[in-house]
Amino acid sequence: HGCDTLIRAPHSQLLPEDRIWLVEKCDDWKKKLALQHKSLDAGASSESVLEEADAVINKLVVALRLKANSA
Repeated sequence: HGCDTLIRAPHSQLLPEDRIWLVEKCDDWKKKLALQHKSLDAGASSESVLEEADAVINKLVVALRLKANSA
């Protein structure tokens, strides 16, 4: 739900190319986290799913920081 809200937001403060980047990245992260949810539903251990989800979130944070620092 958070990703959907972020994707649908107008982001008027961003340059158009930065908004496109953000929306594309958010969509990618959303899909990766949805896969973790499916893995959990399919019987994967909560520990392994949590590790994978944490890795996705950590990559998200790094990407956002790099993008912010390059602006």
